[in-house]
Amino acid sequence: MAGKANGASALRVLLVDDQPHFRDALVRLLGDAGVEVTGTACSVAEAAQLAERHEPDLVLVAMLPERLAQARAYLQAESATTATLSKRELEVVAFLAEGLSNAEIGARLSISTNTVRNHVQSVLSKLSARSRLQAVAIAARQGLVGKASL
Repeated sequence: MAGKANGASALRVLLVDDQPHFRDALVRLLGDAGVEVTGTACSVAEAAQLAERHEPDLVLVAMLPERLAQARAYLQAESATTATLSKRELEVVAFLAEGLSNAEIGARLSISTNTVRNHVQSVLSKLSARSRLQAVAIAARQGLVGKASL
């Protein structure tokens, strides 16, 4: 992490803009001002992944109003999925976050491996996740799984 003249840590920023030339100019300006740009993204979806990986202090979104409307819709759609998981599915996600296999989850919940597999598939579908890992990442981002269990 870059340091400021007074020894304090630089502000860590993730920059989101769909215009490459403008985004590059902002990166230079922020760097000249002593701000550490931890990453750049051209979409909100990409920014969500980078924010999870880099944990910036601030996400700076500099997009045209119509793009912001699309971004808002994306975030609202993603956050709407939190209410759709059943109590059992939330338990399964928590065990997935611990890295347990279907058999281990079944043993902990006193249900069959096939039932666990059905719950996992339902979670993947409801969270629009392509893998167990992505489901856990989405659940963590939405506050469904505590960071301590990751």
